[in-house]
Amino acid sequence: MRVSKPLIVLLAVLTLLLTLSQALLASHPALAITGEQPSYTVGDTWKYNLAVKNVSGNVTTNKLFVLSVSEAGSVTDFNGTSRDCYTLKYQPALDPFTLFFLYFQLFKDMSINECIELFENDSYSKFYITKSDHELVGMQIHIYYFDGSHGINSTITIKLNETYPYPIKFPLEINSTFGYYKEELNCRLQGYLLIYNETTSNWDNIPLPETENLTNVFLLFPLLNVTGTENVTVPAGTFECWKMAYPDAPDALSIWYSPEAKSITKLNFSLEGEIIYTAELQSYTHAILSPEQQMFLLFYMFQQSSQQFTLLIAVGGVAVALAVTTLGAFAWKRRK
Repeated sequence: MRVSKPLIVLLAVLTLLLTLSQALLASHPALAITGEQPSYTVGDTWKYNLAVKNVSGNVTTNKLFVLSVSEAGSVTDFNGTSRDCYTLKYQPALDPFTLFFLYFQLFKDMSINECIELFENDSYSKFYITKSDHELVGMQIHIYYFDGSHGINSTITIKLNETYPYPIKFPLEINSTFGYYKEELNCRLQGYLLIYNETTSNWDNIPLPETENLTNVFLLFPLLNVTGTENVTVPAGTFECWKMAYPDAPDALSIWYSPEAKSITKLNFSLEGEIIYTAELQSYTHAILSPEQQMFLLFYMFQQSSQQFTLLIAVGGVAVALAVTTLGAFAWKRRK
C-alpha cells in the first residue's frame, strides 16, 4: 500500500505538535539554590551529631541533639509588644551558639565536656524567632542536673531589648555580612535559679535581677560573611549550601546552610586553639503542612493544572486545525 505524500506530512506535523506539547507540559526543573527566608511548620525536626574536642586532653565528646519547631504563636517581647513567632527548641540545650555562650557566661570553671554533661539530662533551650524577619525576640533555658551532692535546677526566660537575626539573616546573598558587634546586651530576666547546697542539703534560691547585661554576646550573635555556595556531604545527604564564615578568621567559624533542609547542615567552630566543635546534620523531617499551607498548595496545584489544561486544549486545537486544513487541501487537490 502506497502512502501519499500529504498523509506523511500530516503525520509529521502531528508528531511534532505532540512532542512540543509534551515538552511544554513537562515538569519544570528544580529551582537553583535560593537565599530566601524559610517558613516552618510545627513538628519540623532536625537531628545533629555534636563533636567537641578538648585539644589539651585530646578527648572528643560526641552527643546527639535535636532541633524542632515546637510551637508557633504570639510571644511578648522586651517592650511588651506581641510578636508572631516560631519556637525553635533544642534538646538537650546544646544549640551551637548558646552552648559556648553559657559556658563562658556561667560555667567558666568547668571544662566544656563537663558543661555538656550538665546539659545532657532533661535540659532544653527555646528560641522565639519572628515569622516576619527571622529575628530573635528572646529565649528560655531550662537546666536540671543533680549527682547527689551537686545540682542546679533553673528555668530562665530572657527577653532581649534589641533583636537580631538568629542564627542567619535572610535573604542570603554572596558577600553580605551580618552579626552582632557589641560585647554586652541588655535583657529582662524571669524565672528561677536553684543551686543545691551540699552543707545544708537544701536547694538555695538565687534571686534573679529584673534586668541584666549579658557579656560575650558575640558568641550568641557571631559576625558572619556569606562567602558563596558549596556542596556539602553529611550523614543526612549531600546538599547545595550557602557557606558563611567569620570574616577576620574564616577557620574559627564556618557554617553551611541548606535551603532544602531549611537548616544548618554543618558547623565548625574553634576558639583560641583549645576547643574544636563540629555539628553535622544526621537526619531531618518536614512535618505535614499547616492548614494555611495546604490551602495554598491546593490553590497552586489547581492553578497549574488549569494552565496546563488550557495549554493542552490550545495545542490540541492547533493540531486539529492543522489536520483539518491539511486534509481539506488534500481533498481539494484530489478533486482537481
